[in-house]
Amino acid sequence: MTEAVFAAEPTRLLIAAAVGIILLLLLIIKIKIHPVLSLLISALLIGLGAGMPVPTLISTVEKGAGETLQGIVLLIGLGSLFGGILEVSGGAQCVA
Repeated sequence: MTEAVFAAEPTRLLIAAAVGIILLLLLIIKIKIHPVLSLLISALLIGLGAGMPVPTLISTVEKGAGETLQGIVLLIGLGSLFGGILEVSGGAQCVA
């Protein structure tokens, strides 16, 4: 089973990326929306601006976010675990 590959024309993709980056900065700096939500909105706008079909766009964003969170969750989990161990053992007081 092969996946469908989307290819946009380069100028349309560059314009969509530039508009998406500007939107991302405006959403974060001026409107004060959370960066993760702003990034998601910008990614959707870039995909639509590039001419990507909506079902492909949704599955691509979902797959990308899932893979990113999959890599980060281990670091967050281990950091929380070690932080809890340091707090209970009194090691945090020694470090502070």
